[in-house]
Amino acid sequence: MPRETDEQLEALLESPTIERRVRIDRLQLICVPIMVLVSALGLAGVFGASRGEARSPAGPADVRVSYPNRIGDSQEEALDVVVGNAGQAAMRDVALAIDAEYLDAFSISAAMPGPSELTPNAYVFRLGDIPAGRARRMVVFLKAVECGGHGGDLVVQAGGRALARIRLTAVIFP
Repeated sequence: MPRETDEQLEALLESPTIERRVRIDRLQLICVPIMVLVSALGLAGVFGASRGEARSPAGPADVRVSYPNRIGDSQEEALDVVVGNAGQAAMRDVALAIDAEYLDAFSISAAMPGPSELTPNAYVFRLGDIPAGRARRMVVFLKAVECGGHGGDLVVQAGGRALARIRLTAVIFP
């Protein structure tokens, strides 16, 4: 058998030279930057839960609301409403009516005080009388159940008369 020379063996063992080229498809040119952008936005907290804060304009009822306005499906957050009496006389028979359009996107796991009346259009929470200079609080724990955008009004009433109206909105992510 013929013996190969060292040069011939080295030539056989030497790996071939292949020119390296990066091949990028048109779809990759579009999708890779989008994936990087979505990842960066996620790290920045854009897709995380957030709360909305609202306050009624000046009037006899000083209403402050803190509510979930961006939340993931099945997450739980509190809707917190404080109604203060900024007037000189007591506010009689104070009630909060929250549109069903907003609250139907959630299941109510607990409420203090609980809803006293459910109508086709609203959930009504009665706070009773509020003396001058005093306030009452309502807290409802909401669990997100319906993905999408939802909105409705929170209306504060005293003696059957509307005193304040605040718009509530929520986006529920899957």
